[in-house]
Amino acid sequence: MRPAAIVAGIYVCPVMLLESGVIPFQLRFHVLLLMTLVAAALSFTRHSAVNLGLTRPRLGPLAAWSVVPAALLMGLVLLRDSGHRVATPGHTVFYLFFVFVSAPAQEFVYRSFLFAEMRAARIPQSAIVFLSAGLFGFMHIIYRDFATVLLTLAAGLIWAVLFHSTRKTLIVALSHAAVGMAAIFSGIV
Repeated sequence: MRPAAIVAGIYVCPVMLLESGVIPFQLRFHVLLLMTLVAAALSFTRHSAVNLGLTRPRLGPLAAWSVVPAALLMGLVLLRDSGHRVATPGHTVFYLFFVFVSAPAQEFVYRSFLFAEMRAARIPQSAIVFLSAGLFGFMHIIYRDFATVLLTLAAGLIWAVLFHSTRKTLIVALSHAAVGMAAIFSGIV
């Protein structure tokens, strides 16, 4: 019962309220923060930092899975777009928000909390990976672009596998931040 209530209450209802216009699209980041606060409140009474993947990763896996690929990706985007884009102060604030708030919040909600809850309910790991990816892709229906949903579904699958393999939220959050920044900077999002 608890897994179904968690999925419906934290992952499906907020997205449906945004998609239907009951909650205005402009408040999507507020909704994400509310989802994060609810997940945090529920998780810290039930799960340890280790179960949530909130322990410090070793430097090797952090670099191998996050920092190096992120730096390469951002380098490629910057080379491709060199001279075409100039970050305005408004964009800079959004980039900072995305890196330090949005990407970590999404990773906490869609990987840390979801994995901990579903593991506690004895859901098979492979099912959790697909559930995580599916819900992450589903969240992006609010952008009303099928390609965005498919790309985020694919990215969500990669990040779910990465989280399952490393059990470290920081590794996945850094990867998410880099990919998101590259997508925003290059105009994909």
